[in-house]
Amino acid sequence: MVWQMLLIIAAGVPGAFLATVVYVALLLLIAKHFSGILKVVVAMPVYILYSVVMVAPLFYMLGEFRTEINASGLSVGIVALSWGVVVAPSMVYLGKYKIQELRNAGYFLPRR
Repeated sequence: MVWQMLLIIAAGVPGAFLATVVYVALLLLIAKHFSGILKVVVAMPVYILYSVVMVAPLFYMLGEFRTEINASGLSVGIVALSWGVVVAPSMVYLGKYKIQELRNAGYFLPRR
């Protein structure tokens, strides 16, 4: 299980990061060409696709290690931690480096 998990993490981190880079680029491209409700409507499929891509490694690991998860509660924590490792670099990139650019484009605006 450990080696399989490490292989999933090794493949998942660059994949999730690439998905985040493409996600940000698409949102900025949409904001450049659309505004208002049309921007929201055009960006909605991008949001949905990105959320599916980011959650896919979790569902894959849950399916792949189902017997280990049923045998031990610790395995659930290991799978959750592994998924966190896969998505953490993407969230740091999005939250630390691109959030202001996206806010300037009208996305992820803070609550008033």
